[in-house]
Amino acid sequence: MAAETKQAESVLTQVGGVAESALLVPVGAALEVRDRVVNAIQPWTSRPSAEKELNRVRRDVRRFERRGTVARNRVVRELRKRRNAANRVLRKRRNAAARFLRLQRNSTQRTIKTNGKHAQARTARFRSDLEKAVKPQVDRVQKELQTQTKQARDRCSSSFKAFGCGAADPVSVGHIRPSGSRRQKATKQPLLPQPSGPRK
Repeated sequence: MAAETKQAESVLTQVGGVAESALLVPVGAALEVRDRVVNAIQPWTSRPSAEKELNRVRRDVRRFERRGTVARNRVVRELRKRRNAANRVLRKRRNAAARFLRLQRNSTQRTIKTNGKHAQARTARFRSDLEKAVKPQVDRVQKELQTQTKQARDRCSSSFKAFGCGAADPVSVGHIRPSGSRRQKATKQPLLPQPSGPRK
């Protein structure tokens, strides 16, 4: 009987502790919030404390500003480093491209000059070969012309002999004057026989 009484008392004690905790927790939380609000408002209730709190806020603002300035400078410095690195890379690539183009241009100019020299040499060789090939033909044509000229001169000389003018040069025929009775005949007859065919 005594054991049951003790057990009931322990259960009631536990239930009372739980109920007391459930009642005291909200009261403690409300008091904690009140203390924080009071602590936050209390520095602004009087002029000296308000000035002191304002100075503290200003110090905090300056500290935040310094930290922001340091962060900004760090970011700007990092961006500047990246920009300079990108500019160096671009400059190197541009210089490499310009050097490559210059080498290609010089190589092309040398190739064009070499090809021009080769073309001139081939042209000179072709001209020499052409002259060598054409020269016999030219000599033969010149010899034929000389032969034909000589034959024509001989025929003219024979024609002058037939008219009794002697073997004079055909160029000097205009200066020859026939003498005696042949003067009239010489003036009437032509120096060379005329063709008997009809005139076209």
